[in-house]
Amino acid sequence: MSIPRATLGKVAAMASEALILEERRGRGVLLTLNRSKNLNALNTDIFVGLKKAFERAKEDKGVQLVVLKGSGNKAYCAGGDIKELSEKTKLQSKFPVYFFTKEYNMDFYTTILNQEKPQITFWDGISMGGGIGASYHGRFRVCTERTLFAMPEVAIGLFPDVGASYWLSRLPEPMGMYLGLTGARLKAGDLMHLGMATHHIPSTRLPEVEEALFTPGSSSSDSIFSQVDAILKKFSTPPPAPEILVDWPAIQRTFAGNSIEDIFTALEREGTPWAKDWLARMRTWSPTSLKVTFQQIKRGKTMSVADCFRMEYRLAIRTLEHTDFHEGVRSVLVDKTHKPKWAPPTLADVSEQHVELFFAPMPEGGGLPFGIGSSKLKYTRVTKKKKKKK
Repeated sequence: MSIPRATLGKVAAMASEALILEERRGRGVLLTLNRSKNLNALNTDIFVGLKKAFERAKEDKGVQLVVLKGSGNKAYCAGGDIKELSEKTKLQSKFPVYFFTKEYNMDFYTTILNQEKPQITFWDGISMGGGIGASYHGRFRVCTERTLFAMPEVAIGLFPDVGASYWLSRLPEPMGMYLGLTGARLKAGDLMHLGMATHHIPSTRLPEVEEALFTPGSSSSDSIFSQVDAILKKFSTPPPAPEILVDWPAIQRTFAGNSIEDIFTALEREGTPWAKDWLARMRTWSPTSLKVTFQQIKRGKTMSVADCFRMEYRLAIRTLEHTDFHEGVRSVLVDKTHKPKWAPPTLADVSEQHVELFFAPMPEGGGLPFGIGSSKLKYTRVTKKKKKKK
């Protein structure tokens, strides 16, 4: 029986509108972020949808692995939808609770999924922010010659979240501090050198990699993790030389201080074009975000993944209650004046007591709800009221 063209057209249109494309293939599931016009930025619907897809994959005995990638040829994922977060928070003050509960539970669930079934993520193109949260805790992270990785949240009055407290703090010191405070961009050679990506594969070969991953293996006694690793190694090529090594001695001299003030002093003392450039940029960023991020990375080093997410939840809720985030979004993403008015305006004005408010325990019952509690949390959508015409 033939299917009418009109029906096929409707099916294609529905697929193009879906935020996540979920396809069962061979022994696995392919999940594709489908917001290419927005560089596959993650919104709350995607947080919920991805977690449900991960849960289905874990419970399905026929699924042995999960592949996650982005649509289009520019980005795997440019991060979370920051405009959505800012705009809806202004409409409803409790929206951040919904946003971050859904996001962090989805991120954390990948640590559970990957205990049993490998997740393979293609960091092909722009790979930043929230997209890293959905993938970094997975077992396999593939970079390509097009990968551009960064955690640039501090520039808009936020902080590097989605579990970054855990993995940034475990990079060779003070690399994590440097990446968290500057949002410096990394390429494939850097990611492989630092162990942040697990394999380097040319982007043109990713379709072949997909096919090989989904094809049922032989009767080998090797675990599915070993089978996946062998497939990825088969397609891997030597990565470019890491560019970060050029700056590594200077990073060690300047970002190992005991405070943000120490780092600024060290950059001034370094006096090179590289140091002057970072110092000039960081002086334009939220003093509060810089100090919070410094403490976040310091504290994350001794915490579990789950406790890092709990800490970041407290930081996220307090940050959205603070004016700097909304000011950062306005000046960088909306008006694009790049002239934010931070409060407090200088590092000297940001006291230890002010920073500690962000880390303080939440009121009873107000912490990050993991698992069952998170799925019960609902969001009542609020829209702007239209003004009546006179």
